[in-house]
Amino acid sequence: MTDVNPGPSIASNPNSIAVLTPVNTQQYAGSYQGSDAIRLLGQARGVNANAVGDTIIPVINSTKWVVSTVLITNATTSAITAAFAGLFTATNAGGTTIVAAAVLTTLSTSSVIKYSAISATASTAAQTGANMYVNVGTTLAGTAATFDIYILGYDLS
Repeated sequence: MTDVNPGPSIASNPNSIAVLTPVNTQQYAGSYQGSDAIRLLGQARGVNANAVGDTIIPVINSTKWVVSTVLITNATTSAITAAFAGLFTATNAGGTTIVAAAVLTTLSTSSVIKYSAISATASTAAQTGANMYVNVGTTLAGTAATFDIYILGYDLS
């Protein structure tokens, strides 16, 4: 039974998994690929900008984290520029404010990206919640409109 092909090779361990979803194993003195890198902490696509309420964003593979950047993009219509939205650690704009509710004025087309300012409280305190919440406030787009939100930051767990 020589020269038998066993199939595709699988050569991975916790320290060779793609940086997209790093695994913090603390092996090799923490010097694995992707350590201390800004990565995607959560995302929500198709957030309704014409309905008051919260959209849940599960935190990806982290038990202790801090947000460094919030990107909002892919607006489906220019009417979205009238809507208010913010990012929080609890429902109904509660918990820690990550991005204060603000009007989405610059989102005039699907190719525009809005970089949202992180609140001082959020940037100086590690968070441990399993979810974040996009809260669309009482000022709405006025017509069917959606956007995507991407939250990037550091995994401290």
